[in-house]
Amino acid sequence: MKRWFVLALLAAALHVAPALAQSPSPAPTATAKPGSSEGWVADDRAANMHMGDQGFQSTTMVTASYAFIWLAVLAFVASVWMRSGKVEREMAELAERIRRAEGTPGSGTGKA
Repeated sequence: MKRWFVLALLAAALHVAPALAQSPSPAPTATAKPGSSEGWVADDRAANMHMGDQGFQSTTMVTASYAFIWLAVLAFVASVWMRSGKVEREMAELAERIRRAEGTPGSGTGKA
């Protein structure tokens, strides 16, 4: 039960973290007149990561990145889960062997 609570808490934290990381920041202001050679001039292409007919929308790239990361995390968790199950089975088998060896008379190491 405790394990499920920790997993649920972790999942909730991982869902909230991207929303908190994307808090809007104040837009920079231009220090010079538009079209002048000095200062900052706004360009909306960088915000969309889109240059004409080339490139991808930023939402597509972010979605693909999150999907890849989640798949990698799920694969890792599944791998650890399967390996821990194998270790638990091996430990149960060893405990059974020890119990049988201790109960066998004449083994020299067990109780008579």
